[in-house]
Amino acid sequence: MDQDRSATGLSAVDLVYEGAPDLTWLNRRLREMLMQAPAAIGITSGPEHRWAYVNVARVKMAGRSAAEEFVGRTVRQTYPELAGQPFFDCLDQAYRTGVPFIGKEMKVTFNRGPGGTPDEAYVDCVYQPIRSPQGEVEGLLIHTVEVTEQVLARRAVEEANRRERQERAAAEFERNQLRELFKQGPAGVAFLSGPEHRWSFANATYANILGRPVEVILHRPIRETLPELVGQGFFELLDQVYATGVPFVGRGMKCILNRGADHQPEDAYFDFIYQPARTVTGEIEGVIVLAVDITETMQAKTQLEARVQERTLELQRAHDSLRLLSGCLMQAQDDERRRVARELHDSTGQFLAAIQMNLATLASDSGLLSEKLRARLTDTIDLVDRCTAEVRTLSYLLHPPLLDDVGLVSAISWYVEGFSERSGIAVSLDMPKGLARFSAEVETALFRIVQQSLGNIHRHSESKVAHLRLVLAEDRLTIEISDEGRGFSPEIMARFRETGQLPGIGISGMRERMNALGGTFNVASNASGTTITVSVPIEELTRDSP
Repeated sequence: MDQDRSATGLSAVDLVYEGAPDLTWLNRRLREMLMQAPAAIGITSGPEHRWAYVNVARVKMAGRSAAEEFVGRTVRQTYPELAGQPFFDCLDQAYRTGVPFIGKEMKVTFNRGPGGTPDEAYVDCVYQPIRSPQGEVEGLLIHTVEVTEQVLARRAVEEANRRERQERAAAEFERNQLRELFKQGPAGVAFLSGPEHRWSFANATYANILGRPVEVILHRPIRETLPELVGQGFFELLDQVYATGVPFVGRGMKCILNRGADHQPEDAYFDFIYQPARTVTGEIEGVIVLAVDITETMQAKTQLEARVQERTLELQRAHDSLRLLSGCLMQAQDDERRRVARELHDSTGQFLAAIQMNLATLASDSGLLSEKLRARLTDTIDLVDRCTAEVRTLSYLLHPPLLDDVGLVSAISWYVEGFSERSGIAVSLDMPKGLARFSAEVETALFRIVQQSLGNIHRHSESKVAHLRLVLAEDRLTIEISDEGRGFSPEIMARFRETGQLPGIGISGMRERMNALGGTFNVASNASGTTITVSVPIEELTRDSP
């Protein structure tokens, strides 16, 4: 279509002079340049703003397919979606007043989305009046540049800047709040910046910990302000935290600070944390230090531990004295049993033997006695025989002479034989032959443990059998006595595992005998029976046989 004066009533160039060359080529050249211009350009004529010319950019900006959709039609017809937007009024005003309109970043909605849907955009536009040779406005040059990307980009930057300012303000507010909180906090708080660990902040509590005013240390390296820490490892820990970004937690660490009278060295103890501080980009910019002075607590703990140790030693001495006394009592008891047994054998036994001899003499002349007296004599002889047997048994139970004469194994064998006869409990024996002799104290203690254990089985276990085993292995002698009767209850065994205590004096006596010999004593018990195991080191026992 030839967009010239015949179509619009406008001439591209109406000013000519006499002898001027033909300018048709210039008009054509101007149209070609406008057609290829990047800005959306259009020319309208008349007060209805009927399109006389549009370039390609105008067609594309509107989301149309060809210039034919514009030329010869009014702006309102080609842009119905602009109704209610300010553009029609601005066109009318520019045409009516002849004053150009310039719009900057005006928001506009075009029906250029998929399927003709609305699409928001931003444009810079100029509505330039076109005048006739008589000076009358006869049309408008509409120049439009879409600046949507620039506006959105700038607004995004502005929004980002706004958020950044808000975040910085919030961070500064929080920093100030934390600073005030740290200033009043009961714990020492400080911030060391840079690899030199310069003091950027320290609260009053931290200054009191150091024994130095805050103004003396601020903005100076820690190595300069606390030279007494050289060689104590704290500088190296700070360097490590700053270099690696890994926090360090110290518990009850000793530190020597020149904070005493006249800045004399003083031992102090601290719980503290070295926490790396990072920038928003993740770079380490310093170390946050939180410290609690626990010197008084540690001193009190040390004093308490010393007192506890002192009391423990006192209790140990008392326990040793009690154990020694218990050992002496048991030794005295064994000595008394030995003496009583000897007296029963040597004195009472001899008296009973003499009585037996006298009664035997009387029995030889019993024919002179009446039948009644002879019966009384026979009963008396029987009673004396039974009394002699009981005294002999009692003497042997108090202290078997075999224990002194031939040793532990023979004494145990004799005792087990008599125990089985008296109690009806079958006892199996497993003891090595040719066992060496041991000291009288050791042999007596082990015999008494066997005696007490078998007595407990007879009185409490209701077992019909018992087992006794003696083992000599490496450097220890072990005796194991077990039954198949009622064991201790789980509650009693649980208390034994916690306290080492079991009901009855006999158990305690056995344990004390083993303690006196440097041996061990153990009880295992369940519903299937009870086993007592005692063990003593060989070096405590062995001696040459007599």
